[in-house]
Amino acid sequence: RWLAATFVVVPLVALFYAATFASGPGCGNGGALAIDPVTGIAENCDGSEFGSLGGNPLKLGAALYTVEAAPTCQSCHGADGGGGTGPAFAGGAIIETFPSCAAHIEWVALGTNRWRDEVGETYGAQAKPVGGGGVMQSYEDSGLTAAEIAAVVLYERVTFGGLDPVTAEADCFGGEGEEGAEAANN
Repeated sequence: RWLAATFVVVPLVALFYAATFASGPGCGNGGALAIDPVTGIAENCDGSEFGSLGGNPLKLGAALYTVEAAPTCQSCHGADGGGGTGPAFAGGAIIETFPSCAAHIEWVALGTNRWRDEVGETYGAQAKPVGGGGVMQSYEDSGLTAAEIAAVVLYERVTFGGLDPVTAEADCFGGEGEEGAEAANN
């Protein structure tokens, strides 16, 4: 009895799916990718290289903050930006410390030791003592590109600082966020 029902229900579901999605899943749905008809190479739906983040600096910054940078930013500052061994970013604290994206980028690029050697004994708008909130590594020395550093800073400023993404991207990339993120993906 249940076997007979299965032989009726399964084909009905298959027919419904075939009628609903006659051309298959759309690009980006169900893991589908775009296929370049000339080269036959799989690419993201926006035409960017498969495996890249499609020129989106905010997505790149999120990936770096959470999993790709070594060590990840979240390991010290928390997944929610609430802090830990490093200072908290949440609730706009990151914007209070670094009102400009340029100063924020410089801090992430240099880290504690290089900042002390190259800039001075304090950092940020509140003139916090360098090393007073833990030791920050130089992400420039750890191999992140300038575009990758700008992307992670953009992510921090938007996600934890509450800034408008378009305004923050213009501040961090000088209006060239997509080009900067494309360079970071290559």
